[in-house]
Amino acid sequence: MPLEKTLRKVEYDIQNGDLEKAKLRLNGLLCHFAYPSNLLVRRKLGDIHYHLGNVREAGKYWYLVEDKSPEMEQAIRLYEKACGHNPYVIGYRMNAHHIDIHAVRQQSEYAANMLVEMRDLTVMSSDMPTLYIRDIRTREHTIDLPQPKKLSFFQWVVTIIALLVFVFVIIPLVISVGTLLVLFYLHFTGEL
Repeated sequence: MPLEKTLRKVEYDIQNGDLEKAKLRLNGLLCHFAYPSNLLVRRKLGDIHYHLGNVREAGKYWYLVEDKSPEMEQAIRLYEKACGHNPYVIGYRMNAHHIDIHAVRQQSEYAANMLVEMRDLTVMSSDMPTLYIRDIRTREHTIDLPQPKKLSFFQWVVTIIALLVFVFVIIPLVISVGTLLVLFYLHFTGEL
């Protein structure tokens, strides 16, 4: 079922007071991996859980929301506490491994950076069991990728000379020595 059609049905369910049905529809969009990267679906699902009284579960779906209300912050803290503040558990329970960072980046730079940091912390969490995920919210959310070094003219010249020496000196020398060893072997065995 297309996303727009399902969202219209969700709005209809909400207007008719059938939050459980709306929750099931949105959960189907996320959990069947059709739209796990759609932040609007996640936010709506968080809203529904909150209105149903599932505050901790709402925090799971609001985790990537950029402009959080105090209620959202409280729900997220409850969710983190329920996960033992373990970044691996937090990410696993919200299916972070199925979320496409590039698709999220088109919707929110903040959410994409949160996912990148969460995945980094998930890798580190096995070495650092006391690591708290809440600490990543206090840091600047930018990704600094190392820039490749540019070679100077001198480095290019040295690299080209080394390559030429290898091709025209080292390789022929190895071939010559190998040929001589084969000839000596054949000579001493009497096969030549």
